[in-house]
Amino acid sequence: MKGALQGLLGALALFGGGLAHAGVPVVYDGDATAALALAAARSGLPRDQLEPVPLDSLLSGIPRAIGGATLRHCAGEPSRMDEIRAARVRAETSWREGDVASAMDHLDLGMARLGCLVEKVDGKVATRLFQLRSGLLAREGEVEAAKAELGTALSLQSEITWDEWMPGEGRELISEIRHNSDRFALELAPPATLAGPWLDGMPPGEGQRVQHLRPGLHLLQVASTSGLRSAWLTLDGNGALVIPGSFRRPVLETIANPETRGPVEQLIVSSQSGFSAAYVVAGGGLWLISQVDGRTQTQTLLEPPPPPPPPETGRKKKDRK
Repeated sequence: MKGALQGLLGALALFGGGLAHAGVPVVYDGDATAALALAAARSGLPRDQLEPVPLDSLLSGIPRAIGGATLRHCAGEPSRMDEIRAARVRAETSWREGDVASAMDHLDLGMARLGCLVEKVDGKVATRLFQLRSGLLAREGEVEAAKAELGTALSLQSEITWDEWMPGEGRELISEIRHNSDRFALELAPPATLAGPWLDGMPPGEGQRVQHLRPGLHLLQVASTSGLRSAWLTLDGNGALVIPGSFRRPVLETIANPETRGPVEQLIVSSQSGFSAAYVVAGGGLWLISQVDGRTQTQTLLEPPPPPPPPETGRKKKDRK
């Protein structure tokens, strides 16, 4: 372990030197000068290769996803359920009248507004949007796309029925998807509280750390100081959902315990695109969080690494001969 750590620290020295304007992040909560001094002393890196990152700057960020999860945040105006109910009614009316193109337009608009919803979702209305869209796609022979829409519909509401006037292919798809046991693990950082986050209209439950969800699209809703915010979460593998604003101090200190460090690791890893490594200063200790082959690992640094051995001289090389 010691040799691997020294090798990683050496790589960080090169990495930090290449980032002329950033350096290796040092996450701290309190005194930046003291944090940098501790990180420099125990890591062996010069201070000009370290970049102070206050904890508050991480906690003020928007929700993020890592691993097999991705988030698409609202890019439009905030919306309310009345607008989405209207889009659902117009879509169904257009389809019954034979105007399929208009029906799809209304459904697309309703789904876009769901991703900008600022009040709790009405699961029945949202389910109907996805069910209708699935029916239109099944009608056009786009079976896989229709199955994806039905998967989201069933995540929003487990019991749905298929209307007789809709394409019969959809009825068979419902049974197939309902009995498909494929699920991905979504870790929640920090663990859920009674205040959320809500996934597909349902709170995970107080203290819940992991949700097991169908692959595909899910509606995320998060309470914030400015009200409820919605986003689309897509799962194509195991991943993590990080809600920075839901962390409560103490935060960094939890890294000292392997049993509790997961959420703070995910907070820091998710804070950078293409995360490589970062130091954490907390309670007088220093930890190195790094990702190797997609896996996160944390190591405690108690003392600086030894200096590299001096290069061999030409005379010594000749003596060996």
